[in-house]
Amino acid sequence: MSRDFHYDVFLSHNQADKPRVRRLAERLQAAGVRVWFDEWVIKPGDDIYLAIERGLEASRTLVLCLSPAALGSDWVGLERSTVLFRDPSNTGRRFIPVQLADCSLPDTLRRYKLFDFRRDSSRAFQRLLAACLPGEPLNRETESPQPVNGSVQLDRPDLRILYDNADLIRAEQIRARLESAGFRVELGMLPLKNARSGFGNARIVALLLSTNTKRNLFQKLGKEHGLGRESRLLVLCFGEAPVPKKLRTEYSIAFQDGKNGGLQQLFIELSV
Repeated sequence: MSRDFHYDVFLSHNQADKPRVRRLAERLQAAGVRVWFDEWVIKPGDDIYLAIERGLEASRTLVLCLSPAALGSDWVGLERSTVLFRDPSNTGRRFIPVQLADCSLPDTLRRYKLFDFRRDSSRAFQRLLAACLPGEPLNRETESPQPVNGSVQLDRPDLRILYDNADLIRAEQIRARLESAGFRVELGMLPLKNARSGFGNARIVALLLSTNTKRNLFQKLGKEHGLGRESRLLVLCFGEAPVPKKLRTEYSIAFQDGKNGGLQQLFIELSV
């Protein structure tokens, strides 16, 4: 039976790792993830242990941050927090052990596949972010760069957002949220003088539609007009924006101003 959780992620960690875990919490929150992080939730005078228990109960995913410090004298307390999430009967929850530094694992964790976060790269964060979102598998293999026109492009942008001038603020807001999560994002204004050069070499091209978007801007857009096989095409629809007929076969993501549902789905698509 499914249930709603107040938090997407509970960050369990040792105080010695606080600065690094705080940065992780900020990046996850900026990406639209609802994070339980002790500094943000526990107030002066609160019962710390009761607050932690309530936070665990209200969280979908437990991210257990592992390091030599975490596996030291504080390990008994940290291990106790994982019991609820390691119970196979709790199918709606997820347990993700994250390795922050080289350390020897206790026997209770050896059965679980570690998430290697020793190198805090943008790709590692993107994979962790995807794992923290509802319904996403943790162990997604990262694809190797593929040849484009005979050469391997190592620095391809993850996303290029094409927008009407009336939607500039929305496009910039999406770019800011995605870049804070480590994705590389470009913006391009419609109409395009040349479809191929306008699409660029991004892995994914997203067409931003709203009720403000001029319909004639899409007359020359679509895979048959310059979008090569090296890029995927998405349509980002705000509100009740109608999708032009030639774009209805493309994958669409519904957005609503002030809500994170569409943004989280976009995170998932970018992490594929």
